[in-house]
Amino acid sequence: MGVVYLEGHEQYSMRDNAGADTEAAVFVRYQGQRLDEVRLVAANCTVDGGDQNVYLFNGVSLKESFDQLANWALGEKGLRKNAAEGATLAVAYHDDQRVEDLLERVARERDPHAAFWLGSARGARGLETLQRLVRDQDDDLREQAVVGLAMSPEENAVDVLLNLAHHDDEEDVRRQAIFWLGQKASERIVAEIGRIVDEDPDIEIKKHAVFALSQRSDDESVPYLIKQARTHPHPEIRKTAIFWLGQKDDPRALSFIEEILSR
Repeated sequence: MGVVYLEGHEQYSMRDNAGADTEAAVFVRYQGQRLDEVRLVAANCTVDGGDQNVYLFNGVSLKESFDQLANWALGEKGLRKNAAEGATLAVAYHDDQRVEDLLERVARERDPHAAFWLGSARGARGLETLQRLVRDQDDDLREQAVVGLAMSPEENAVDVLLNLAHHDDEEDVRRQAIFWLGQKASERIVAEIGRIVDEDPDIEIKKHAVFALSQRSDDESVPYLIKQARTHPHPEIRKTAIFWLGQKDDPRALSFIEEILSR
């Protein structure tokens, strides 16, 4: 799996090196008496500690590991933020029935970004937890839960995102859901976002849906944008489609823009 540098190199992420079923080691770095950093490293990686001494402790039980990391993830008093975040990542990859509840608590009490790991690392149970979080009253927590849903490999996550995109009461949540849906490769999703452009009563949501579709490949997005620029009944949508065509380095888009300018 390559070399993981604990000192002096770019930040390492477990998700770049392992799936949820991979064995891993937790490395902690202290400065004096203060915990400075927590890093999760796939067990099949080579570790380079630079000029620092690295001590390995064996025989730590899964429960002991989880309990200590849980305290750090919840932001133990005086703990550095990046250490708490590293502990949250390490918790997310533990084989323990308490993980989802702990990540939900971290997301609610300390850092809404913990919702990311519920989606990317915790499968069906993580998805269930995200469905609770996305119904919360806290707007930031809800938006981060949408990101978690977008990261989830579970098939039902798309259905949850589509429901939010079509029906949620908060515009920011709808926009987030539409954006992340636009990043997924699916004819069904493209059709659903297109339906928002055609049928949604909120003009800002329509414009955001056009943006989401403009981010897809040129072969997909350019013909769609040209069609909307020519035929959509709302002038704001036509203007939005023309704007995003202007950002494309595609001969079809340039030809259409020249046609508009020559009128």
